[in-house]
Amino acid sequence: MAAGRRNLKALYLVPASLCVCVIASFQLTAFTFRENLAASALLLILFGYATIPWMYLLSGFFTSSDVAFVSYISINFVSGVSTLLLTFLPRLIAGISKMESLTQIHDILKWAFLVFPQFCLGHGLMELAFRQVKYDVNESFGIDSYINPFQLDSLGCLFISMAIEGSIFLMLRLVLNGLSFDTHGQNTSLLPNDEDIDVELERKRLLEGMTANDKLLLYNLRKSYKNVKNKRFFAVKDICLGIQRGECFGLLGLNGAGKSTIFKMLTGEIHPSAGQAMIRTCKGDEVRIFSAMSNEDITIGYCPQKDALNNFLTGWEHLYFYCKLRGIPKKRIHKVSGALCSRLNLTDHIDKLVGTYSKGTKRKLSIAIALIGRPQILLLDEPSSGMDPCSKRYLWKAIREEMDGGCAVVLTSHSMEECEALCTRLAIMVNGMLKCIGSPQHIKNRFGEGYLVTLWTNKEGVCEYFSKTFQQLFPGASLKKMHQSVLEYHVSQDICIEKIVQILDAMKTKNDIKSYSVTQTTLEQVFIQLATQHDENISEDEIFNGLP
Repeated sequence: MAAGRRNLKALYLVPASLCVCVIASFQLTAFTFRENLAASALLLILFGYATIPWMYLLSGFFTSSDVAFVSYISINFVSGVSTLLLTFLPRLIAGISKMESLTQIHDILKWAFLVFPQFCLGHGLMELAFRQVKYDVNESFGIDSYINPFQLDSLGCLFISMAIEGSIFLMLRLVLNGLSFDTHGQNTSLLPNDEDIDVELERKRLLEGMTANDKLLLYNLRKSYKNVKNKRFFAVKDICLGIQRGECFGLLGLNGAGKSTIFKMLTGEIHPSAGQAMIRTCKGDEVRIFSAMSNEDITIGYCPQKDALNNFLTGWEHLYFYCKLRGIPKKRIHKVSGALCSRLNLTDHIDKLVGTYSKGTKRKLSIAIALIGRPQILLLDEPSSGMDPCSKRYLWKAIREEMDGGCAVVLTSHSMEECEALCTRLAIMVNGMLKCIGSPQHIKNRFGEGYLVTLWTNKEGVCEYFSKTFQQLFPGASLKKMHQSVLEYHVSQDICIEKIVQILDAMKTKNDIKSYSVTQTTLEQVFIQLATQHDENISEDEIFNGLP
């Protein structure tokens, strides 16, 4: 955050310097005469020093960048124009009517409005113009009435006011940031009493420091919001998680489970209410993720849920821009961009405007941007959304190549096929908490409910008779599907898989069935089971439709 403020202030000096250059070039007498040019430059510099920390303080009240942008413009406009009018009009009328009361009102308001940097800037420039008019009139009578703008009774009070305001706002922001970090470990735990054993072991592993191979570490990460009734709602509840180099970790959950909120905290879009997100550097040190973003040794790639693309630029222009941001030398940009396009099958569309892209093609471009610079941590929020099966295979291959290079990948997806194909470990989130964690096979073994047995009979029309025979052989078996000569049963997990195969082989030998298959409960079925088990307000139909 401190680095961001320094960068903004340094960036502000560019337009401020251009303004001074324009004033000097056009020789505007009111702002260039004697010491006036130096006073004008100092006004612009101190205005930025006072305003930028103030805007940072206000940013904590907004959750939407669009609302913040409009609010910033409105606040600056109102606090600047209205205060100037309220002081200018009494001064103007007092000069015409010679009313002392209006002069007193002007003096009171002038001192009261010094708390607004916008007023200080505008009033300072107007004062320079007024004094120059007064000087020109007196000069015609041979009187030199020039007043040094740096004197306290001139613009000196404005300079001091903005310097003090900037320092106070800056210190207040630093204090608030320090308090937010210091209180991360002082919050009441939200952990349930019946936390899953695997989730508990993962938490214990992190808190005990057994994280030598972990690249990304989340310590009791939490995010809360307040609704219109001022009631606190927890979107993420004390997540403890470590992701190793070369690992693809999958986050599964219904819409609103907290997956995208975790990504926003990892990318710095929002701040956690408690806990810390850490990254292990190449030297083995753990640093906060907000500090790591300014560290040249750490590269993070991010593909957001919604494509952050400009419809009026081509795919090639996007890649060129982001390659420059990543610090890739200009002579290598064409080679790097071409390699990414080839890996994701994007070459045919790279010279077209993004506005003409399909949803799947936009996702491929977003992923290509995330892969620039060989990131050490790759965050993919539903990357294959809208992609055709062929494009998915290119994506999966690209992700595996990154994993082979030691990249730690965090993936969210609604495709169970994608999770089983890519993820070495995954977790299922419900209501902001991890309900299980482990490899896909481990989760199916722990939470699966039996086996799915599919039979192909020799004759049609004997399904009802055959169903009774099967249920006698496998007590508790339930018929799931029946179509012509195909029967599908669910068999309890209490029955040994070896016994199931032996009985089915005997039936096949007797020519009762043509063939059979035995499969374990799918990951999708486990996901539905856990989601409905821990949230009684959600039905299976809503899960299939992807509703929260």
